[in-house]
Amino acid sequence: MTRSVPLLMASGLALLVAIPAASRAQEPPATPPATESTTTGKPFLDLGAGARIGIGEPTYAAVSARLGVPLSVNTGLSLRPTVVFGNNDANGSRNSETEVLLPLTLDLFTNNTVSAYVGPGLAFNTDSDGQTNASVNAGVDIKLNQRLRFSTGLTYVFQASDFDNRDLEANALLYFRL
Repeated sequence: MTRSVPLLMASGLALLVAIPAASRAQEPPATPPATESTTTGKPFLDLGAGARIGIGEPTYAAVSARLGVPLSVNTGLSLRPTVVFGNNDANGSRNSETEVLLPLTLDLFTNNTVSAYVGPGLAFNTDSDGQTNASVNAGVDIKLNQRLRFSTGLTYVFQASDFDNRDLEANALLYFRL
């Protein structure tokens, strides 16, 4: 009987140790917090439509895309090609030629509901002149939900021969994240 008491106590102690260990083994592993190493390198694609709002010119429909990659937890880099359906010629007359904008932007505060972007770019066929000009772009992206973003911004086009002295363009676009 004296031998059975220590054996019983040892068995009970082993059982008390084994139960918590077994319950810990069944818990799902904790998700690591978002860090720079877990959020970089995952590209995304947004497709959008909206308008190039004429500043001193008519407003034209536009389609756009945004191909981006996070650089850190709160910054990213995006290529934002946009095609504008319609243009004005040297005399200010409307025509059906397209304008193409190709900005490359640094995206700031990307984890916030409202984030800013700024960067250089190229503008093709501004004022229906068939030329390629440098541009600078800035604006804000507003996250409406997980898939929808509203973007508005300004583009200043550097033109060597500016026919209409209207180098500033605005845009308003609604993007859908794929």
